[in-house]
Amino acid sequence: MAGRSGVGPVLVLGLLVAMGAAAYLLLTRNSPEETGLIDGAAREASLGAGTGPTLKGRGPAPGTESAAARDVAGTLPAPPPEDADSVVLVGRVVDERRRPVQGAAVTARMEGRPEAGLRTGADGRFRLPIGPPGSRITQGCVQVVGAGGRAALAYTWAGDRSQPREVNLGVMTLRAAGSLLVRVERAGGPVAEAQVSVRITSGLMPMRVALLKSDAYGEARLVGLPPGSYRVAAGAPGHGRAVGVVHVSAAVASAELRLALGAPRTVDVLVLDKQTEAPVAGATLTLEETIEGQMGRTS
Repeated sequence: MAGRSGVGPVLVLGLLVAMGAAAYLLLTRNSPEETGLIDGAAREASLGAGTGPTLKGRGPAPGTESAAARDVAGTLPAPPPEDADSVVLVGRVVDERRRPVQGAAVTARMEGRPEAGLRTGADGRFRLPIGPPGSRITQGCVQVVGAGGRAALAYTWAGDRSQPREVNLGVMTLRAAGSLLVRVERAGGPVAEAQVSVRITSGLMPMRVALLKSDAYGEARLVGLPPGSYRVAAGAPGHGRAVGVVHVSAAVASAELRLALGAPRTVDVLVLDKQTEAPVAGATLTLEETIEGQMGRTS
């Protein structure tokens, strides 16, 4: 009797171990992505082919969002046509689960160049021409805005003719982002057509994110801003300038900043003849000023 009582617990323990092993095998057969059995190289290869695994029960598959959900950035500025001499920005956009994002709005804002934009393909990739090489290396940023208030920023550059034509931005991951509303006013009233420069100051690489103009209500709005601190400068012909700092958070629907422009400053200039040093009447004067790197000219 004593020998039999020892066998019973052993059989029960063996049965429990066998059941646990079977349950583990069933779970690990469902999705190698969910169990962490896909290594980094395999996951990168699957993303490159545009056929990355879909996580069951965790949101829509890549490219299945509605057009209304994808159209979060409005009309994008058309890029220049690509030719053999074009500088081209390339990259891939993914979500936080490393799935390619289709239809994300990609906008390049480069120093001394018009804005250019397009949307990502089904594999999350983009190929954005920004025009021919310049006479020097210039900097700028690429902003990506996706559905659900998610965005990404990347610092980039455009080379001269000695540099490679293709600039690879790598993988850009969309994360929770915020928006910014800037109100430009003077003496309590709105200032239309004011130039508004927005520059991110937090992070390793401060950079200008956008250059906007205020509308008839003195407002300028920018969506898809990663959380952080931003320096905003505004100015308008016939008005002074103003600068402010604002913090953008993904937890707040929209950050707001009011910039009050002061009276325009005056410059007294005396024009003299180089030889006689006599005053010159009727001379044409040109005043050049910059607002956060953008030059304006008044004659």
